Amino acid sequence: MKHYIPEEEKDRLYQLNDWLTEIICNKDYFTDEKWLPLRLNLKKWKSLQYTISQNYEPQSNDFADDKLLILYHACNNLSEVLLLQKEIKEVALQQQFEKAALLRDIAMARNMALTDLYVEKKLVIPFFYVTEKLLILKCIDNYFIQAYVKERLRL
Repeated sequence: MKHYIPEEEKDRLYQLNDWLTEIICNKDYFTDEKWLPLRLNLKKWKSLQYTISQNYEPQSNDFADDKLLILYHACNNLSEVLLLQKEIKEVALQQQFEKAALLRDIAMARNMALTDLYVEKKLVIPFFYVTEKLLILKCIDNYFIQAYVKERLRL
């Protein structure tokens, strides 16, 4: 069973944070079907009568410094890839295919840097936490990344 969701709250929370860390620090961030296991995990929380919420204001103690550094690095890489994808579309419309190919290669390098970062550090960023029947997604201090995560998780 590839997407087994544990019954134990602590294990389920760890799995959710691990999967979200892996997807944010990976080129699969842009692939919708890779978000399916996270949605299955959230569905399990809902079936157990938990309410799922998202913080929109960052708190000073949301993430430890080492995890915050990785998160900022990942968000920076993702933002660069999004910007490069937009530029690729614009230069392709202008039929500047060599420039589009160069931008594509740069985007692929940013994706590889993102994946290397995750493989090198292999840590779990605690994006979610639980308080009495409430599962909360911490604020990701990047509007576009936070909005994309919310959309993909269908919160």
